[in-house]
Amino acid sequence: MSPLLRCASLLSLLIILTPCVLAALEALQQEDTLQAAAAFALDDACLPGNENSEKGACDLSLRQLRLAVHSQQLSQHTQNERVGSDDATSEIDEVEPGVAAWKQCGGKDYVGPTKCHFPSVYTCTLETEYWSSCKPGSVDAATHSEDHTSLPVPVHRAGTESLPVHLAAPTVTHTLPLGHPSASKVYPKHKGFTLWLVEEFDKPLDLDKDPIWTWSDGGLKEGQVRFVKEQIKFQDGKMKIEVRANHGHQQTCSNAQSEDVPHKPLVAGEIRTRFNMFRYGRYEVRMKAPSVQPHNPNVDGNFVSTMFVFRDASFKHWREIDVEVTGRAPGAISTNILTADYQAKWKPSMQETDYPISYQHMNVRAEYHDYAFEWLPGVIRWYVDGKVVREKRNDRLAVPDKSAKIMMNLWIYHDAKPFVPFGGKHLDKDRFPMHADYDWFRFYKWDGDHHYPPADMSSKSLTGDDMYLTSNNPCDGIPQIGEVLKDGKKLKPCKATCR
Repeated sequence: MSPLLRCASLLSLLIILTPCVLAALEALQQEDTLQAAAAFALDDACLPGNENSEKGACDLSLRQLRLAVHSQQLSQHTQNERVGSDDATSEIDEVEPGVAAWKQCGGKDYVGPTKCHFPSVYTCTLETEYWSSCKPGSVDAATHSEDHTSLPVPVHRAGTESLPVHLAAPTVTHTLPLGHPSASKVYPKHKGFTLWLVEEFDKPLDLDKDPIWTWSDGGLKEGQVRFVKEQIKFQDGKMKIEVRANHGHQQTCSNAQSEDVPHKPLVAGEIRTRFNMFRYGRYEVRMKAPSVQPHNPNVDGNFVSTMFVFRDASFKHWREIDVEVTGRAPGAISTNILTADYQAKWKPSMQETDYPISYQHMNVRAEYHDYAFEWLPGVIRWYVDGKVVREKRNDRLAVPDKSAKIMMNLWIYHDAKPFVPFGGKHLDKDRFPMHADYDWFRFYKWDGDHHYPPADMSSKSLTGDDMYLTSNNPCDGIPQIGEVLKDGKKLKPCKATCR
């Protein structure tokens, strides 16, 4: 008896044979590993939190099956690419659901593959007017009418998540890690992850020419700062993001915000990746937060010093996972997740915050500390100096499953009395300039994600939804395609000029 059939026999003794499990076992007997994997993945008995799953009943088979699935999918990709090799713009004719059944397959103005893998399980399902994905369901987005009177609300399957399994690392076309690693440094390894991107900040980055990183020209509505390139500095083997008084004259239009930004009294910096091409993995940074007054890290003031992922444009799919160090107290750290669709302004219901974590034994302004989060299908874990400080699973807000940009910035909250401002209540104690110091950044890609980042790190591999209103500044050469949602209306984005 083969190992898979032996595992299937054992499984039948351990768990209740729900319809999906029965379908999986039948598929196994027919040696159809793709169909079996899909059936197991959809069954509630195999989801975390179920007593059968926690006993390990589904674990071994699912891991073996997913490994077989990815091997077969990669093989199929190679065959499809060979068939279309005469046409540089040819695409494979099937859309992979992947670990979380995610990729676009239809919608208004969409041109591309419309057939899902596992067609008896996954259907191309309309989520919004312009977006669809391969999910369990019956609404065919490929043939859905384009006469929409309202935008449907995406449905999240709260409480269910794909099992984070360790798979073989995907084939890449670049030498890893990317970025600017140190040849003399031995980097830590994390099981199930591959080190993909490293920035040591030993030398200045040219943020107008770097293939991965660029700068933002935005400015938060709730903040006092406008982001400009000049406030991102590289000195003494560190990246410094500095806040100071705004004596310049920035363009009103912001590409990063896709709309006009009013004058701000302060300027600061935000470094970000050029495209929404990062997803599941481990994100790490070593940084020191600002002292709000020179040489005195014990004075509380107001600032928000960050490392996070954020999906542009927030008007369409606001997805955000944050590490935020604030000026509220010497050990004040908060962790956030934000999820919303077609939401132009922040509101409390779109956010879940562990606020604030305060460590009496550490001063984040006087010392460097390591901050990290692991983002996996259905779960996020935040770390401070290597220790887990929070875990978030699918509940009221689902864990994001769309690609995003990596960002680091420093900003000051607006003085909106009588409200206590986020970032610390002592705005009057701030003295400028102040700066946050970044020693290094690392991204470890999860080995189970074979879609993001693309193996060739090219924007050509991204979907139209990934590229929606994705320009960061007027000099990045990225076309600003899409419409801004404002006051319930769709408007064309403003246009800034590179100067």
